Amino acid sequence: MSRSWSVVVVVSSVVVLVAGLGIVGTGHAYGWLLVATGLLNTVLGALTCRKAARQTTGSP
Repeated sequence: MSRSWSVVVVVSSVVVLVAGLGIVGTGHAYGWLLVATGLLNTVLGALTCRKAARQTTGSP
């Protein structure tokens, strides 16, 4: 995955995370599923973005 796609994944995952927190705030339990999904995808996207940045600079 390229760095630009990783950034798209991170941004959309943060949107899902915030939406999940908003749903949890209204009292619906399924918002926690969105929070967990958004958090997991944010972390994985950030790691992928970091890996892609390392590959473009040539450092191991």
